[in-house]
Formats: sequence, structure tokens, C-alpha cells
Amino acid sequence: MNDAAGTPIEIAAAIVYHISNPAAAVLDVENVHDFMQVQSEVRPARAGHHHPYAAEDTESLTRHSEHILEQFRDMVQERVERAGISIDEARFTHLAYAPEIAQSHVAQTAGRSGNRRPLRAGARRHRRSGRHRPPGSSGAIS
Repeated sequence: MNDAAGTPIEIAAAIVYHISNPAAAVLDVENVHDFMQVQSEVRPARAGHHHPYAAEDTESLTRHSEHILEQFRDMVQERVERAGISIDEARFTHLAYAPEIAQSHVAQTAGRSGNRRPLRAGARRHRRSGRHRPPGSSGAIS
């Protein structure tokens, strides 16, 4: 699925619920467990479509999760209420960039960190040689 910015992401949720009206649950849905399984798969995608995965200047899935989780819980509650089900808790259990996006981030990071390795290796050689001490210091403890 894509977030609000069009970035492919993966999102999954756990929903804790109880049957508050058994008669409605029996009459409105064939199998409550299967019905809730579908809701836990479909509703997170809908929540993800309304918010970007990450953003600095606006509400995002990674930065304002409490508010978004509250909206998500309310969205699920609205959908299942007619079936006599009450939502006790809803939370995201998995939130990540889709594999193709994650791989491109890893490649970019590896490219950046690859440029740093020679500097670190040079710094270690410099440190081992003792050249990091200020001129005139002996390195002895008095």
C-alpha cells in the first residue's frame, strides 16, 4: 500500500475487542473472528493512506502515532459497532517502508558510510601512532 505521500509502506495492526452485544454479533456477521481479522488487515491500510510514513512538518505515522492510533481505533469502532463489537485497544504491530524502498535507503546509507571508512581507518592509524596528543605532552601520568 502507499502512504499519503505515495511512498510504498507495510503496515499491520492488532485489535483487542470484546463482544458487547452478542445478539447483534450473531445477526450481523457470520463469524466474528473472521470479520475482525479482515478489519485488522483492511483498516490499517486506510489509516496509512491518510498520513505520510515520515514527515518533519506534518503529522506522520512515525512521529504522531498516538493521535493517529486514536483515529485508527475510532475508524475501526465505527465500522464494527453495528456488529455488536467494542474495540478495547488498537495498535500498529508493523510499520516499515516496503522492501524496495528499504533497499534503496540501505544502498544510499552504504554509499554515504563507504565514504567515511577511509577517514575512520586513517583516524585509527593516527590515534595508534600517538600523533593525536598535543605537542609537548609526553603521555606519562604524573
